[in-house]
Order: sequence, then structure tokens, then C-alpha cells
Amino acid sequence: MILYIILLSLLIIYFVITICGLECFSLENFNSNNSKIRELTDKKYRFAVIYTDKRLPMVEKLEKDLDVKLERWPAVFTNSCPRNKNYSMYAKKFCSTCRGLSIAHKEIWHDFVNSDSNYILIFEDDAQVESIGKIDEIYKKLNNIEADITYMGHCYGHLCLHAYVLTREGAKILLENIQTCGAAIDEQLSQMITDNIIEAEFVKNPGEKKHWTQGLFHQVGKTDGDGSMQSYHDMKKPT
Repeated sequence: MILYIILLSLLIIYFVITICGLECFSLENFNSNNSKIRELTDKKYRFAVIYTDKRLPMVEKLEKDLDVKLERWPAVFTNSCPRNKNYSMYAKKFCSTCRGLSIAHKEIWHDFVNSDSNYILIFEDDAQVESIGKIDEIYKKLNNIEADITYMGHCYGHLCLHAYVLTREGAKILLENIQTCGAAIDEQLSQMITDNIIEAEFVKNPGEKKHWTQGLFHQVGKTDGDGSMQSYHDMKKPT
């Protein structure tokens, strides 16, 4: 009888592999419905994403991977400021959409500081979990936030804002210092960190896949120029 059960089990496994392939058993395709991340709402956590319609499937994938519902904040698209044009000093280009991106982030910060929440995890719609196998690690980090801003994902040192956590105090500091004109929002923030205006932590992720972004969340695309909310033009340096 035991031999019969073993043979039957092997036969079932064989048919499953035949039908959908070995990838059905891949850790990358495994979604844990027992994620503890949504339990963080009990600690007055909020989860938000700035999205564009074309990236909604990615937002839904992120929600599925984290087993949490994200507040969906529409991206803002508007022209650059007429005098102090928006630009990226890192890319050495003007950025015609960076003003709208700054406005979108600031709208969430403003709403957050006027709520009774203690923390907020903010995504841009091109964020993705670096590995499903790191969900527990993500939960542990979210459960142990100390800095004003914690970069769950980052690039080129202190840049990129595709995944970060703010405390209420951190959001207040950003609202007092970030401008919607001039330098890109992540570059302004990087300078604030250098000037010790805000305390930041950059999450390391040993063993992560090779990618141009780092941390527990990566940004899709080959470079930041692939983003759905950034549009750069000409190589003239801003003066």
C-alpha cells in the first residue's frame, strides 16, 4: 500500500512537470499568502504607490508579491518650471517631467503627516521585489525602522526613490526642504543627506541579483531613463 502511494505521488508530480514545466516550482513564482507585511497596518503603517496606467500590471504584481493593498496615487504630468527649470545634474539633462514627479511625492507626504499613521512605504510604479525569497527580510526591516527615511531600494549611491519608508518626522523635514523646481527630487534629497538635514538608511541586500539598482526592491529597466515618469532632453548643463 505504501509503495502504491509513493508511485501514485511520483506519477502526479510527473504529470504536473510535463504540463507546466519546472518553473511551476520556482521560488520566484511562489507567492506566499502568509506574508506578515499587511500585519504592519496594526503598527499604523501605510503603503502607497505613484502609478501610471501602463504600469498597473506591475502594481498588481507588487501587491500580490507583498500580499498587501497599495494606496494608488496617480502620477502627475506637468511642464517644467519656467525660470528654474527642472533638471538632473547626474544625467546632465533637463527633465521635463521631474516637476510632476516631485508634486506626486509631496502630495503623499502631505497626506501622511496629516494622518494618524506612523510610517509609510512609498513605491513608484516601476518597483519590483528583488526576490520573493526576501519577503521575510523585507518584513523584518519594515518592522525595525529607525531613520527618517529608509531606502528599501536605491541606485548610484544616494539616488532613486522607487521604494522608501518615511517616518512622520522624515516627511515633515522633506516637506520643509524639497522644492518642485530645479534639481530632481532624488538629487535634492541626496544633498540633504550629505548636509545632515535628514537621517537616512540604505538597505543592503547581500547576495542580490546583479542589477543597476540595489536593495530589497529593484527598479525595472536597464537605467533610470527607462522610467515611466521621467523624460529627459538635451545635454546642456543647467546654469
